[in-house]
Amino acid sequence: MLGGNLAGRLTNPPFVGRSSVRRVAGTMDTKVGALKINADLTLPATSIPAELEWRSSPAKGVWRRMLDRDGDEVARCTTIVKFDSKTSFPAHTHDGGEEFLVLEGTFSDPLTGPCPRGFYVRNPIGSSHEPWTEADGTVILVKLWQMTDPTEPHVFLDTQKFYEEADKSQPITRMQLFSNEKTKELVGMEWWKPGVSRNLFEHFSGSKTGGVEGLLIGGDLEVQGKSYQDMWWFRFPSTEAAGGLEVSTKEGCQMWIKTGHLP
Repeated sequence: MLGGNLAGRLTNPPFVGRSSVRRVAGTMDTKVGALKINADLTLPATSIPAELEWRSSPAKGVWRRMLDRDGDEVARCTTIVKFDSKTSFPAHTHDGGEEFLVLEGTFSDPLTGPCPRGFYVRNPIGSSHEPWTEADGTVILVKLWQMTDPTEPHVFLDTQKFYEEADKSQPITRMQLFSNEKTKELVGMEWWKPGVSRNLFEHFSGSKTGGVEGLLIGGDLEVQGKSYQDMWWFRFPSTEAAGGLEVSTKEGCQMWIKTGHLP
């Protein structure tokens, strides 16, 4: 079953000390030219990250595939970020908060320690950290400058451990990662068994008024007659709810999902 395979893919790699880390100049908030990529949140947007080029960043050894972006380096953005082996960043502050999911390798910082594949982290508005990678490097899905509530807590969750211990008797296994009643934001991870079919706007709470965004992490998903495998990012505002959005999986899939944050 797919869930088991994904659990295998998310096996925690060993953590070694920081002594071999190569320091690099720059921070994730260094300014360069402004960009607009899928910047209008009132419009639907999708992307296959593997088809996007890796763009260099101001920091040596850090590469980006931009899914949406509105601004320069201090920007509201959703990005797949790749860190080369043994790199680090100087300490910096996220004035707009930071949310990320580790897709490959291990991401480490003093706030959380090592975060292997499958870890979900929210660093709240005003938080500071000094991240680094070890020999395996890392790839993460990261969202910046999208938080508005300064009272939100720090979140640090192991989705792999949850899945290993979860009751998998239902067609869909869900792990709630975050919720905020004030902002209506709801974030989760779901594992769908083979043959599951749903209307996304009916299935996900809050999507009819706050849209739905997600990343297909593994498996397959069919959406409006088109089939996607492994990494596929999508964003549908609430204006798409009236027409419905039927999705299904033949072999099973795993998805990171966020609702309530879009127009």
